[in-house]
Amino acid sequence: MRLAALPQTFTEWMALITGMVPTPLMDTLVALLLAKTVMAATAVGVFDALERGPLTASEAAKWCRTDLGATEKLLRALCACKYLKYVGNRFELAPVSRRWMTREWPDSLQSGIMHCNLDLRFMNFEEYVRLGKTHNLFHSDLCPDDWRNSKLGISARLTCHPTRPMWFYSPMWCIISMSPPTAA
Repeated sequence: MRLAALPQTFTEWMALITGMVPTPLMDTLVALLLAKTVMAATAVGVFDALERGPLTASEAAKWCRTDLGATEKLLRALCACKYLKYVGNRFELAPVSRRWMTREWPDSLQSGIMHCNLDLRFMNFEEYVRLGKTHNLFHSDLCPDDWRNSKLGISARLTCHPTRPMWFYSPMWCIISMSPPTAA
């Protein structure tokens, strides 16, 4: 599966097949914004707040201890991405979020997503491609919350697929190895 520009009208379909749609922009900007939106919502506790039931933007901001204006924008973005639903002036979890994004659910991806967020903070693909080396001080730059997220994320990844080696899940490993990793 991959993110892709999906035409919804005949005109959009024609623009896509004739090469008029800037798909590289869609492939990078849209994917990055979606990932950071889900990571931010996970980090501030939006999914956990809504697990208890539908909330207004104000109630969600109060529960998450976040800025009301910014929280409302985040909640609306999550609705656009189909992670939340907006019903009767309240935001509620969409099925995908209830299944994967709440801390209490047995298959919760929260720890894994926070680990990916941590990975992204330290990845510098441009440095690797230019110099052939990566940031070596990763562990010395971690604060206690980062260590907790790292340990929980590693545990979550191993629990999901205990037969696959840890590096299978690391985006940085994929570019460093320069060859597709194989499952053990």
